[in-house]
Order: sequence, then C-alpha cells, then structure tokens
Amino acid sequence: MNVDDHIYLWDHAAIKVLDVRHQIMRMGETLQSYKMPSNGFIFVSRGRAQVQLNQIEYIIQQYQVLHGRKGTVLEIFSDRG
Repeated sequence: MNVDDHIYLWDHAAIKVLDVRHQIMRMGETLQSYKMPSNGFIFVSRGRAQVQLNQIEYIIQQYQVLHGRKGTVLEIFSDRG
C-alpha cells in the first residue's frame, strides 16, 4: 500500500482515545513482556530505542510512531548510548 492510500484510510478512520500514558525511560532501562490491553500507539518524543512487538524488532527514534494491536507483547530496550 502506498503512502497516499494510507493517508486516505487514516483520513476516514474513526478513532476513540480511551487512555494516554506517559513513560520516561532512562538510558539502559527496559520494559519486558507487557501484553497490550488494547490497540495502541507508541510514540517516541526523544532518543531512540529497540522495540519488539510480538518478537518483531524495530529500531525507533525521535518522532516515530508504532502501532500494536490488543494482545501484542511489547518489549522496549532503551538506547544504551
């Protein structure tokens, strides 16, 4: 799917925000085996991290967003410098 198709779909999607959480992770800190209770977005406002969603690895950095669905196992390993 190309970018224009994604934009079209998101422009017509209905989203209901149920919860917003803010977590600051220090360098070298980890979050392991967190089972997501609902669909959600992970947004990085600063730094970078290795993120795993159901054991699929992503390297994300400032201003990137990931989506995980309900039941996804989330693991975050903050950048070690």
